[in-house]
Amino acid sequence: MPKSAAIGSDLPPISAGTLILDLVSTHPGRVYSAAELSLAGTAFGIEATGMRTAMARLKADGRLQQTGRGAYVLGPESMALQQRLVAWRSVAERREPWRGAWLLAFASARERADRAAWRRTLQALDFDGFKEAEPNLFVRPDNLRGGAEQARVRLAELQHAPTLLVVSARDLDAARDKRFRRLWQTARMTREHLAMAAALERYGTAVATLPDAPAAALTLQAGREAVRRIVHDPLLPDELCSIEALQTLIAAMDRFDTLGRAVWRRFLAQAAVTGAGGLRAD
Repeated sequence: MPKSAAIGSDLPPISAGTLILDLVSTHPGRVYSAAELSLAGTAFGIEATGMRTAMARLKADGRLQQTGRGAYVLGPESMALQQRLVAWRSVAERREPWRGAWLLAFASARERADRAAWRRTLQALDFDGFKEAEPNLFVRPDNLRGGAEQARVRLAELQHAPTLLVVSARDLDAARDKRFRRLWQTARMTREHLAMAAALERYGTAVATLPDAPAAALTLQAGREAVRRIVHDPLLPDELCSIEALQTLIAAMDRFDTLGRAVWRRFLAQAAVTGAGGLRAD
């Protein structure tokens, strides 16, 4: 197996649609040409037709917006999620000292009736660090800025079921409080953060040995996986989990992101010369 094929082979694959959204959300104000997006697809072995189809679908559902002939920016339907993804550097700043209260999200048959809405609700709760503690009851420590009110805003941005009840509660019985504290696999999360940070260092060294296309693919895939881990961290209070492993991962990702941006600038510059096969998606 060639060296370039082995590096990063353990990373999750990426689809045309995800690739497009990741690129356009990295620089929210930047306009990407169809030629640049097509060229980006070649780094992952995605054909021009696949990129064109993905652009059309994303534009149709509002996740990609066309600003001119063959020119694209992030669409309004992607803003809330993508803004949270690109804010990975500052996620730890959302934490506040924990005073022992819990955020409780109550679900009922009403929320579960619409399968699509319930799926979005589960995804939103997971993204915000909630765990199902009892049937229809999801909990997390009330240690994030804004408390229950801001939690409702965050969940609404991710299109949870609007009838979901979210409240802050104190003075739970001792048995529940003890059990709730054990819902998160903190030791495993710490190990995975540190392992990802170490992997980014290895990938960064490997990038220097690769041609532009596989280097671009590696930086995007590895960076995307690291950011996913960062933004899905439940941001537990120090009483439940140290923040140090997350901070180590953020620092490693910050260095890797600088490298990745330089690689992608160099790689996408080829679109101005080659026209990426003259792809148009308008």
